[in-house]
Amino acid sequence: LTAILGFADTLQSLSDLDLSATTRTNLLSAITRNGQHLLDLIDDLSHLPPLQTGRLQTKRTPTSPLQLAQEITMNFLAQAHRKHLRLGIECSTPIPRQIDLDPKGIRQILTNLIGNAIKFTSQGHVTVRLDTENLRSETSRLVISIEDSGIGIATEFQESIFAPFTCGHDRSNCQATGTGLGLAICQRLVTAAGGEISVKSSVGVGSVFTFTVPFTDHSETWQPRAQDLAPYCVTEPVQKLAKVNLEKKRILVIDDSPDIQDLMVLCLEQAGAMVNAVSDGETGIRNVLQVLKTDLTYDLILLDLGLPGVDGLATAEQLRTLGVRCPIIAITASTTMDVQRACRAAGCSTFLSKPFDLRLLGATIEQQLSPSRPATSLPSDSEHTFSEKLTPATFQPLRTKFLARLPGTLGQLQAARAEGDLNKVSTIVHQLSGTAANYSFAQVTQMADKCETALRSQTVSHEDMDKSLDQLTTLVTMILETHPTRESH
Repeated sequence: LTAILGFADTLQSLSDLDLSATTRTNLLSAITRNGQHLLDLIDDLSHLPPLQTGRLQTKRTPTSPLQLAQEITMNFLAQAHRKHLRLGIECSTPIPRQIDLDPKGIRQILTNLIGNAIKFTSQGHVTVRLDTENLRSETSRLVISIEDSGIGIATEFQESIFAPFTCGHDRSNCQATGTGLGLAICQRLVTAAGGEISVKSSVGVGSVFTFTVPFTDHSETWQPRAQDLAPYCVTEPVQKLAKVNLEKKRILVIDDSPDIQDLMVLCLEQAGAMVNAVSDGETGIRNVLQVLKTDLTYDLILLDLGLPGVDGLATAEQLRTLGVRCPIIAITASTTMDVQRACRAAGCSTFLSKPFDLRLLGATIEQQLSPSRPATSLPSDSEHTFSEKLTPATFQPLRTKFLARLPGTLGQLQAARAEGDLNKVSTIVHQLSGTAANYSFAQVTQMADKCETALRSQTVSHEDMDKSLDQLTTLVTMILETHPTRESH
């Protein structure tokens, strides 16, 4: 509190002076940092009395454990980005879609443990794992682990780490501050829920805090896929692999996303192709007609199915009607059997899902341009790249352009929501879903996918749909704040 009042007084006394932006930012940051520390202290102290006296009341309600973990973990995205940490969620065993638990208590435990993991980790990762034990018995347990690659905890501190006002590190060698109450509160909350909490740690390697939540009744189980919520590293589609040769090949890209156009044009041109890119089906058809008049033809067409106006399937049908015989590769966000059948019926040669893997895209193009090569020879880890010239230096300008377009995209999304134009909202969300992961923002694609599902669903409530869109907006806003257009990577 002394620091807060002191810095506030300094800022007030200097208000008439022409302070530099750096000075003002430093003063405000100091106030914010100390204010947050004071808030943490008050919050921890407010939880301690009922926990110590045993008066803690828990209220179990049907809750999705994965959704709860996602919501808490997302609160730490900005911190993870600032420290260049990989923040993710994994499930190594099937988990129930819904169980009866105390969401308020689990929220407090996860907040403390994830916050500590990020605080004491300067590089590497923080991973939240959800698993189950004895799923089909009366002793079923949800097992939640928070693993980090941080400074670790010495053996002599591990025995007393859950005691109140105890620090798990040598304070003389640790710059992070805390109240020493967070882990004590976690232990009492876990015990109140009938579970156990433990820690395994090695100095310089990292820590794993694990707690269990017993449960009985539960809904169906499922196996969620791993989610990298905050991958900080730049996607580098550069590998020392076999090169795709597209010398003298004429290729047409039809996609309404300028970011996808930029990425494809760069990859294809670096591989030697002559590329034209258009934004809608009608323009694509006119372009093909103009090329045909010059006695030339395209060797390949890359076609997005989610086009405005004339959609991708209708475009493919018209191109085939006009006599276009070159391979047409459909690019789609959905690869269900119905979509696959529709692609074939419209005349598409094959399809790729968004966000596409550049190696698989290269292998697919090569296969389509070499009909003698069977399609079954395209494994998902196909070792192809477009060109050895495609380096991080050539890719980075595209990522910068993607970031530069994000404020406009976010503004359009907010305006469409304010107007209640769900069709436009869906279009913008679809574009983010199909492009963000290719520019190293997989978490935006994952959240946009969730929003697309909510927008298409007839059973999702407006409240849940708005909540998903709010999370997407928060995520994009955070990326804009933590990834300036001119990056120094």
